[in-house]
Amino acid sequence: MSAPDDERGLLERLVALEEKVATLEAELAQRHYTSMKRHKRCPCGSGSILHVASVRRENLRPLAVQPGFISEQGVFEAYVCRMCQLVEWHVVDLAKVKVQDTVTEYSTERLEPGPPGEPYR
Repeated sequence: MSAPDDERGLLERLVALEEKVATLEAELAQRHYTSMKRHKRCPCGSGSILHVASVRRENLRPLAVQPGFISEQGVFEAYVCRMCQLVEWHVVDLAKVKVQDTVTEYSTERLEPGPPGEPYR
């Protein structure tokens, strides 16, 4: 095989690889999400998401950060992917949760959500 044939073969491989990278980048851009709650899409690519507005315990009380006799503070909600069964948890009313016995706050800074498009908070 001559040098021009080697170069042509390498060039063909390079073109094929660049096309594959472009395809993968486009696929990744379509799958980018920050959360199932926000985008109604799972990292696996599925758009079939269940929203559980109030996760209940066996005694039918909502699961919460601070369970109570009359009302719960920090009630959990969940988003579940029907395809891969990934579960994403959120606290609905975090502002009502008091830092006390069973809840410890480790940060003294006010946490702000990241810019739109950031994958995690």
